[in-house]
Amino acid sequence: MGRATSTVMGYLNDYLRHDKITDSSAWVDESIRSRITSQLHLSDDGRLKPIYEHFGGEISYDLIRIVVTCHENTLQKANVD
Repeated sequence: MGRATSTVMGYLNDYLRHDKITDSSAWVDESIRSRITSQLHLSDDGRLKPIYEHFGGEISYDLIRIVVTCHENTLQKANVD
């Protein structure tokens, strides 16, 4: 595509937010999703760095961002319903 990874990830995050996608399984393996989800409490202010640091850099910011965005969409959807 000729796009930087950061640009593509930005587009993906925009898509997830715009379409209110709640399932990250198309982009993140279940075992990694579970690990990230179990540590969401570390980021009550929306910052990803505490989760990233918890995993010692083993899980990328991109994967964390996908899971966090889908989780936020789930919470927003629950508040609307």
